[in-house]
Amino acid sequence: MAPLSARLSMAWESPYVRAATSRPRLLLAGIIGLHVLSWTLLPLLTHPNAPLDVVEGAAWGREWQWGYHKGPPLFAWIMGALDPLPDDLRLAAVYLVSQLAIALTFFGVWQLGTRVFSHVEALLGVMLLEGVYYFTFPTPELNEIVLQMPVSALLGWVFHRAVSEERSADWIAVGVLAALGMYARYSTAIFLLALACFLLLPPARRCLRSTGPYLALAIFLLLCSPHLLWIFRSDFQSIAYVANRATRLASPLDYVAVPARFALAQIAALLPALVLAVILRALRRRSRMIVARSVSESDRLYVAFVALGPFLFAELLSLGTGLGLRSMWGGPLWCFIGLFLVMVARPPRMLAQLRRFAAAWVIVCVLPLAAYAGVHGVGPMLKENEKRSSFPGDALANAVTAGWREAIGQRLRFVVGDMWLAGNIAFYSPDRPSVFTDADPAANPWIDPVALAAAGAVLVWDAGASSDAIPADLRQKFPSAIGQLPVVLAKLCPRARKPVRIGWALVAPAGSTLSR
Repeated sequence: MAPLSARLSMAWESPYVRAATSRPRLLLAGIIGLHVLSWTLLPLLTHPNAPLDVVEGAAWGREWQWGYHKGPPLFAWIMGALDPLPDDLRLAAVYLVSQLAIALTFFGVWQLGTRVFSHVEALLGVMLLEGVYYFTFPTPELNEIVLQMPVSALLGWVFHRAVSEERSADWIAVGVLAALGMYARYSTAIFLLALACFLLLPPARRCLRSTGPYLALAIFLLLCSPHLLWIFRSDFQSIAYVANRATRLASPLDYVAVPARFALAQIAALLPALVLAVILRALRRRSRMIVARSVSESDRLYVAFVALGPFLFAELLSLGTGLGLRSMWGGPLWCFIGLFLVMVARPPRMLAQLRRFAAAWVIVCVLPLAAYAGVHGVGPMLKENEKRSSFPGDALANAVTAGWREAIGQRLRFVVGDMWLAGNIAFYSPDRPSVFTDADPAANPWIDPVALAAAGAVLVWDAGASSDAIPADLRQKFPSAIGQLPVVLAKLCPRARKPVRIGWALVAPAGSTLSR
């Protein structure tokens, strides 16, 4: 039997593929469509339970705030918009929205690529992103990082058009996208800083003598003003949360080791894309074809700026603030790394000459899919400690909701506990209760204590091996709570030695009585 790479090369030469390779737009649509389909279906088949970020976003989304103690509100708003969907469609919609965000990212990269390079090079720039860890394996868990990616990609494209053509409509779009990015995640500011610095360079400095950048800035500030007002009124709690999540650089060694560790993590995440770029470079050396059209120095500088600038500014910001960055925070920094690598590799402009690259690219695409299926599908059946994706959240929610309705006889409106347990009950319960996370009023300012006392609530906690008593902190805040028999949930993992024991208690509505 022929080697895998040879079989893939033969498939590349089929009449159908040859027809597609003559039309890069058609091939791009096929690549994006397959990506969305694969990464939407895979978690549906391997995830019995919603991921933590999805559970948390759904809990916030029911409250429709201008901000939350962990960050800006766009993620929560999207989850709130999906909340009315039936349970059997909602999780599928979450996975689909996440992949549509990646599809928009690829589209933005393609649009900038076709402005600067040939269509073939733009297509290759998108294809290389399949070799970046952040655009594949973590994306089923919709969160702020995933939502920042398409905004950054679209912003990089529209900003280039605004600088090149100096149209007011483009600058308005820049302002809108910049504000949308800040509503998605605060680290958008790093990408905006890179764009602002590009305006100071000779190729773009003329724009500062026009009204465009100032129009974009005015729109940005206007659209961000509600959230900025919320930040002031909340005593900067979301900013403090981000700072507390970062690693403190306490010693001179930390100022070297922590940024270096972050950089090494980013290289590891980019490694498959770097290998693909090396293959492209090797193919270019063997090819006698002329490479794609020449690129102006200003465009080359811009691609380098948007591809590498956010990472460099993030490292400088880390050193300046004394706060180390978590490796996953690097995800949105690399939207344009594919275009940069193509610019460096300068591959042949004929897709028919890229058979070896196509074979390697297919392997790079399949590996994270196989790894994901193994980790989330097969892994929980082989290990005693399965992942949260296999937690029986729907069974927990049904048991607690049924117990509440039997005892109280009305809809469950509030559930109190840590975000994982209380959030799972809120996510899967047909009553769609509000979550009072850790019974902390500062983190949940939308919870009205009068309304909670009038409606009653369910308290929930991890009972562990034997402890069914209400935890002291919950007992102190809810002295009238009545403990119930724990909910015992069978593990999905056949080899697990211990079942899941979830303690819970009822806080009766004001005016009603419950016997202990």
